[in-house]
Amino acid sequence: MGQDTNQGPNGHGDVAAQFPNAEVRVPRDRMAVLLDCERVPAELNTFIEWVCAEMLALQVMPHLCDEQVRERIYDVLAHSDALRGVVIAEGKQPGPPVDGRIEWAADFFKSGFVVDEETGALNYRKPAAERNVTTGQLMAMVHPPQPGEDGIDVFGNRVPGKRGRPALLRAGANVRQEGECHYALRDGRIQWNGKALSVDEVLVIRGDVGLKSGDIDHRGTVLISGDVGPDSVVRASGDIEIEGTVEQADIEAGGNLVIRGGIMGRGRDKIYVEGFIHAKFILDSELEAGHDILVDREIVQSRVKCMESISIPNGRIVGGDAVARAGFIVGQVGTEALVPTVLTAGRDFRLDDKLETLHKELDALFAARDPLAVKLKRSISRKRLPMMRDGDAPEAAIAELKEKLQETDRRIRILTAEAEGLRLQSKSHTHARLEILKVVYPESYLGLGGEQLHVRERFQGPVHAHLSGGKVRLRRGRDE
Repeated sequence: MGQDTNQGPNGHGDVAAQFPNAEVRVPRDRMAVLLDCERVPAELNTFIEWVCAEMLALQVMPHLCDEQVRERIYDVLAHSDALRGVVIAEGKQPGPPVDGRIEWAADFFKSGFVVDEETGALNYRKPAAERNVTTGQLMAMVHPPQPGEDGIDVFGNRVPGKRGRPALLRAGANVRQEGECHYALRDGRIQWNGKALSVDEVLVIRGDVGLKSGDIDHRGTVLISGDVGPDSVVRASGDIEIEGTVEQADIEAGGNLVIRGGIMGRGRDKIYVEGFIHAKFILDSELEAGHDILVDREIVQSRVKCMESISIPNGRIVGGDAVARAGFIVGQVGTEALVPTVLTAGRDFRLDDKLETLHKELDALFAARDPLAVKLKRSISRKRLPMMRDGDAPEAAIAELKEKLQETDRRIRILTAEAEGLRLQSKSHTHARLEILKVVYPESYLGLGGEQLHVRERFQGPVHAHLSGGKVRLRRGRDE
């Protein structure tokens, strides 16, 4: 209860004794004055005078004990007979901070493609971003965070404003930092992984990659003016751009993969790209992208996965299995030949893969735990245990079994909590887009939100998939 006063505000004895069920209090953050009273007395004016006296006794700033206290009490009593945690006065809350930010000197990471001025169509061969930089070029400025305006608690004390979050930008390879500015130390291709800013050395291969050139493994960006032939390997920590086609080759890029031609056949491993993939076509291939996949013509009999969207608005997906966490925009799904074609939107396959790994480890731990528990129980009940090593006493062996069992239980608890966290994170990606602009053929399978629709008849587009009553259904028109 708030501090009591022995004399009422009018000097008429112990006024506080008239309100034994009332309390004026200040919570721990000191930003408000709260009033509790289970049974409001009939003498309301006297009660309000007592409340104000209690506030002053608590050393609340005098100007807060004003007419607003009366108004707040009356507002609550208009809808309730009791006062529970009613805010009768407030301090000044600190203002919101301003987070730090990165100001890029140019559109290095702009998404999308150049728009043809005459036709208004997108030119998929010309990304809107300009990734090349020159020596000494300013690339970015980091603006520091600004704290929020200070507040004042109900006692008149300063409450510091919260600090803003700093922008994360570390100078990586071939980058010079001067104060808040970051400059390129060489000509090359700008790269940013969300934390470090670097400039890649650009390796130019004039011609094909094959037996003559050998495999390519480069810390930077790779530009290839020809094709990448069968059984070849091209790895780069940055972007890979290929003017020709990729045929049964292994490609791995830490940045983006742009193929002016297409991808044909599987290599020894899947094509793996951390950024986006852009190709004219994908035939009988397997690939995974950390961002979008954009295809001009078709994806045929391939296994394709990406963490963002798969976009092929003027082409088709026929056969195979395609997964896109953010969804699809595709012209045609399936074919008149009724080739089974599976599209799954809204699935975070990387989380699913982690979950599968965790479940396998948990299964192994549970399988190991049961024999340990049985062996420990028998050992304790018989008060003896076969010697584990020469010279070991039964008590030491029992202690070792207990320690192993405790460690196993600890790992089970940790992995179970981690698996539950991943499941909740996976469920947060429930809204995904699945649009078919031209036609959906029978024997197409459209997945959304963990559910799947087996298409048994032809649907003319544009249509989009949506969840209704826990089932996937097709609806006419675009998904707005």
